[in-house]
Amino acid sequence: MRVTKNSQPRVMPPAGTHIAILTQIIDWGTQTDKFGKRRKLELVWELPECLHVFNEERGEEPFIIDQKFGLTLGKGSKLLEALEAMTNTEIDAEDGVDLEEYLGTVCNVSFKIKAADGYENVNITSFGALSARDAKHADKLEIAGNSFVFDLDNIDEDVWNLLPEWKKKRIMQSDEAKEAGLTADGVEEETQEEDERPAKKGSNSSNKKRPARDEEEEEETEEEEEEEELFKPTKKVVGKKKSEPEEEEEEEEERPRKVAKKSVPAKKSVPTKAVPAKKKANDLFKKR
Repeated sequence: MRVTKNSQPRVMPPAGTHIAILTQIIDWGTQTDKFGKRRKLELVWELPECLHVFNEERGEEPFIIDQKFGLTLGKGSKLLEALEAMTNTEIDAEDGVDLEEYLGTVCNVSFKIKAADGYENVNITSFGALSARDAKHADKLEIAGNSFVFDLDNIDEDVWNLLPEWKKKRIMQSDEAKEAGLTADGVEEETQEEDERPAKKGSNSSNKKRPARDEEEEEETEEEEEEEELFKPTKKVVGKKKSEPEEEEEEEEERPRKVAKKSVPAKKSVPTKAVPAKKKANDLFKKR
């Protein structure tokens, strides 16, 4: 029996420039990579005119490509460069952006296929707004799979359950997921406060009898407890650190994925039209 590195051959989209639809925005939380610890974001695109039969029963389906970015619009931000190139607009990084506004944006994506360590991966080289000719029929394009935003600051369990298991495992390693109690099945329910809090000294939480103490000893204990409460340090609230400049993005080794078909009209992206601004709803959509 012959064993190979990959159990199944990977089917890669042809290198070049393709029309792409931004279908998913995924918050990966704070991850550790070769640049250190930083909040990361994944953008996922469908290639509606680049099709392949992954499953005979489903027929032709679009290839899916993705890229991760640091979640910041600071100096050297690759995310900022990508958003501006996709829409041919200039973004005021100080004001921040609402990432959900970009969901469904149709643009051009250029990439090449890069081989490393026996694997082939899509390496995105540039983004661009649609030409005037392509923009005319952009509104006729449809999204074949699921389209959503996943935000660790505002977890939607229905969206969480759309993610593949391998992504869930990586996201659950982030500081934000751990703090939220996020598991593969969703957010853990909080245990009762009484179960979590240790019993105070001298409390009647147990049915066991305790030795009798004289009134003077009882009063001294109460005074000590009051002093401890009075001088207990309060939690210090600090602002978030300014995001470090982003140097380059890692490549994601991922096989083009198939998802259940769901017909959703794609959003038309005209090169000269700016993306409308919208008030930010939560931390994911603010400049970091």
